[in-house]
Amino acid sequence: QSFLVSNAMWLTSVGLNFTQVGASGDVHVLVCETEGGKPNLEKTLTRVTVARNSLKRYPTETAIPVPPVLLQAGTRYALVLITQGDHRAATVSGDSYTQGTLFFGTDGDYFTGDLTKDLMFTLYAAQFAQPRIEVMLQSVSLAGGISDLEISAPQIVPDGTELVYEAQVGGKWYAVTELAGLLGTLPDIVPLRAVMLGTTDLAPALQLAANAITGSRPATGFTHWSNERILAANSSSITVQVVVAQWDTANHALNCALTSGANTYTPATTVTRDEPDGLAKRITFTFTPPAINRYSIKLTGTRNAGSRPFVVVERTDVAT
Repeated sequence: QSFLVSNAMWLTSVGLNFTQVGASGDVHVLVCETEGGKPNLEKTLTRVTVARNSLKRYPTETAIPVPPVLLQAGTRYALVLITQGDHRAATVSGDSYTQGTLFFGTDGDYFTGDLTKDLMFTLYAAQFAQPRIEVMLQSVSLAGGISDLEISAPQIVPDGTELVYEAQVGGKWYAVTELAGLLGTLPDIVPLRAVMLGTTDLAPALQLAANAITGSRPATGFTHWSNERILAANSSSITVQVVVAQWDTANHALNCALTSGANTYTPATTVTRDEPDGLAKRITFTFTPPAINRYSIKLTGTRNAGSRPFVVVERTDVAT
């Protein structure tokens, strides 16, 4: 049975009416999207299996809880019943309420039934106690301090609602989008909460699991090795250019070395200059090793703990 949703809702239960309940056969109840007005089982949103013993005979309604799912306003969905039991579901005259169509079919091949009837059913939607609620989450802790928060929890935020994650820093709550610079003190523990804004009929939702929220901080040093370069001919003049962003000369350091076999070579000269955009710097390391035909590049960088990390955005090496 297809139907049109006029107001967005979190569907929590479906009410069905069975005029006949067979001796056996579970009933699978699905809510899916439609395509061309017909049910599309490949786009099932929620489903549940109802045991035969749980089916009630009309006029008693069979209330079937379903895993909550958001139904969007102005969208057509379908309620699908699948069973091998000798059950009969009640219908009602007309289609003005559902603005949909009653279908019958086998093996996913649907054809239109009696256009003057609809399946008799009731949709039950979640009701919320208040339009704004604060949900306290487990605090994030990291020995040595936290400077970054990453939240990867699945969430659904319907139009007209809002979901904001907030962190407490210095006794005050801030939206996580405002935390840039506020975690500079590297707190070991950061209290968190989710603030949900909606109405008594509609609210956002989230699903938290292990590792859904991660606290981290950049390391104060790094080492990076390139793949080995194999030259067509020996070279004793090699330059390595590195472009870095967010560079702070007073607090950052970057070193480069070449290794060839058991030998390590340091640069003969190092020159730093601004890039044309003025936002990055280019550091050129010039090496004059004995003639070699293979080498690897080793970059090592450090920063003072209280400074922002820099970013290596490009590295180029040329052997002549």
